[in-house]
Amino acid sequence: MMYLIIVKAVIKMNTTKYMIIIKGEIKTRDVKYLEQDDASHKMNVTFNNRKTYSYTLDNVEFLENPKFLDPRKYHLSKDGKNFFSVEAIYEFVGKNATYIHVCFKNNVERDYYKSQLDIQESYLNKKDAANVFDYIKETSKLSNLKNESNGEQLLPKKFKKFHFLEVMLHLPNILIQNH
Repeated sequence: MMYLIIVKAVIKMNTTKYMIIIKGEIKTRDVKYLEQDDASHKMNVTFNNRKTYSYTLDNVEFLENPKFLDPRKYHLSKDGKNFFSVEAIYEFVGKNATYIHVCFKNNVERDYYKSQLDIQESYLNKKDAANVFDYIKETSKLSNLKNESNGEQLLPKKFKKFHFLEVMLHLPNILIQNH
């Protein structure tokens, strides 16, 4: 179990609520606890290997209160590889960078610099697009397309599954060739 001691208070380490950055590197998983030394104006960092090092306060960031990004509305990829089975995404903002903490459904958690990831926001996060999509979902209920075996309407069932809509703009080849 990880605990975090900062300014003489003990906080149970919760990687979805806190992130520790030391000299610009994500170190949350490596840190057992932090203790601020008011006399020396340094942060004593004890790592999981039980070694303790002192850092100037400028070199240690204790980030908290991340922004939650709903994984149904955001898709992540790194180096062209899509992330699957994402359960939660947390965005932490530091002094010099923004960091992403990703929780997967298999209980694996990973930390990234936001700049390492391609983050696609669903077009449905935009109010006008969401309103149009809701209208299309409602009108789909007027469709006569039904499952032959049980009479269930097909289109409304399909539209219920949509949470993410990516807009891809493709210019027709004719336009590209003419310019």
